[in-house]
Amino acid sequence: MAVRAKAPQSKPSTEARVVELESEIDRLTACVEALETELAEREADRNFDIATAVELLDAEQGHRQQTEAQLAEALRTLTAHSKELERQSAAAQAANDAKSLFLANMSHELRTPLHGIMSFSKFGITRHGKLPPEKTLHYFDMIHTSAGSLLELLDELLDLSKLESGKSEFHFEYTQTANLLIHLQAECEARLRERELRLETSFEGDTHCELDPERMLQVLRNLVGNAIKFSPTGGTIHVAAVPKGDRVWISVRDEGVGIPDDELDEVFDKFVQSSKTQTNAGGTGLGLAICREIIEKHHGWIWAQNHEEGGALFTFEIPVRQPVEKDAEEDHGEVRVL
Repeated sequence: MAVRAKAPQSKPSTEARVVELESEIDRLTACVEALETELAEREADRNFDIATAVELLDAEQGHRQQTEAQLAEALRTLTAHSKELERQSAAAQAANDAKSLFLANMSHELRTPLHGIMSFSKFGITRHGKLPPEKTLHYFDMIHTSAGSLLELLDELLDLSKLESGKSEFHFEYTQTANLLIHLQAECEARLRERELRLETSFEGDTHCELDPERMLQVLRNLVGNAIKFSPTGGTIHVAAVPKGDRVWISVRDEGVGIPDDELDEVFDKFVQSSKTQTNAGGTGLGLAICREIIEKHHGWIWAQNHEEGGALFTFEIPVRQPVEKDAEEDHGEVRVL
């Protein structure tokens, strides 16, 4: 039996195998690069998402902080408004209480002289023709005195009202204060003699200053008038003017009972008298309130204290030169409406 011989199989050459392997390597390399690219893109997307989330979170946090700041500011504003409303309410209540007290005091002060006028005029009417001339004259004298007190009260009320409302004219002049005190001493001579009082004045240095002479005399009359009322018979009233830097200090001291320490500020209020000096010495209770208004219009300050040797001591100080008021009416720099 014949045996068929097998045909020899062809084997790829070495070069072909190398080419095939290189191709496979290129394909795998491309796959790796593609995978790396995809991984890089995914990482970039992930980083982007994180960065975006962080930005959004930061923005939200900033918005929240801004909102909290706005709320805190709104709360502060509301608190401030609330306190201002409370202050205004308290001020309104104080003003209402002051008005009620003022009206009550006004009623009392007006009724006192009116009662005198009504009473003595009624006596004159009911006893007409039955009274001796001297008694009739006494009634007329009492009516005249009561009417004078009423007129004084109304004048001082009007004056104080104009001062408080800023409608008073002040005529400032460069004046020697000592001359005002000398004038006042002559003016009060009769009243001093009647009470057997002495008025001592003292001056140190140059007491020239810019002031309204009539208004300043009004202050001095009130202060010295009070000292006359409350000084013991035979006592001495001390008035002094002293320059201190760019200001002049003027003081009036009596030798009376003084003022309780807790009333030293209150005596400048309307219709207020010290509990130690509530006598029948007369007066409207407006004099010191007027003094304070006039001194404040001179850009000064007035206060009361008790002297170490006894008696009440009233002191005020005003500048040597008045500051120029921008909104004041001027007549060559001398007349100012305050």
